[in-house]
Amino acid sequence: MAKNPFKVVFCGLDNSGKTSMLLVLEYKFSLLTNLSPTKGIEREEFDVLGYPIMKWDVGGQSRYRVDALKTSKFDATDLLFYVVDIQDPNRFKEAFQFLQEVLGYFKESSEKFPHLVICLHKVDPDLTNDHQILENIKICEERLQKALDFKYQIFRTTIYNNWSVRKAFSKGLLQLSPKSHLLDSIMEDFLAITKSDTLLLLDKDALIFSESYHDADNYELSNLIAPHLATMADKLFKYGKEIEVFEGKIKGWIYFKPIDVAGRTFYIVIFNKHIESLEEINYALPDLTQKITNTLQTFFISS
Repeated sequence: MAKNPFKVVFCGLDNSGKTSMLLVLEYKFSLLTNLSPTKGIEREEFDVLGYPIMKWDVGGQSRYRVDALKTSKFDATDLLFYVVDIQDPNRFKEAFQFLQEVLGYFKESSEKFPHLVICLHKVDPDLTNDHQILENIKICEERLQKALDFKYQIFRTTIYNNWSVRKAFSKGLLQLSPKSHLLDSIMEDFLAITKSDTLLLLDKDALIFSESYHDADNYELSNLIAPHLATMADKLFKYGKEIEVFEGKIKGWIYFKPIDVAGRTFYIVIFNKHIESLEEINYALPDLTQKITNTLQTFFISS
């Protein structure tokens, strides 16, 4: 039986960076130069764990925003990414006005309210400590707190750190799964058993399916390393080489292992400060892998 696709909408003002984010998610970096404004709505379907996801890129120019609201283009949205150009404070008022119009549409016209992810975009690596950018972020976060009276997620993103975009997208997608909390619980149990600090579960495209941690610094270190290991492993696989296990010492031990879930490759990344825990990790990994496999096979299906 055909599955109804989840509808994931990216919207925001023109030049906020929506299309470039989507290109980064698809590894189409060569198309980032000379981008033209999105006209109307562009759609593209892909799948996650065999479930179809329909991405909608809503043009940000005024006439396209008005048309999208008038013609019910937002109907049946499951997940909404709203992108704000953090480098353009002169358009914050306009950006938040459109956000209120979109959310007002859902309140008045839609049968369901989508999960909402706010991306404060263009927080480029050389601007992360810039005084004006930090002030812009503060202004946006305060406006959101005052304007929104429901749950939402907020991320700082940039195409120059594609992990930031993948993390925001992953966290949004997890809201569509009724099993994400179960998977998190499985990961937490593993951390406790092995006395590890951080545990990440990624797919071959470096999308995060679960993460648990006890130490913020080690979590950040794992986040820096994990996507590069996943990308390296995927490239090696294309050349007929496979990584069974990778262990590395960086202020502790990084343990990286591919696992197969119904023919799809995932990667487990573990950070542990103590080398003596590796024996316990190896002992507990088969049970963890089986539990992950069982959960992911019905990840988007309600019990």
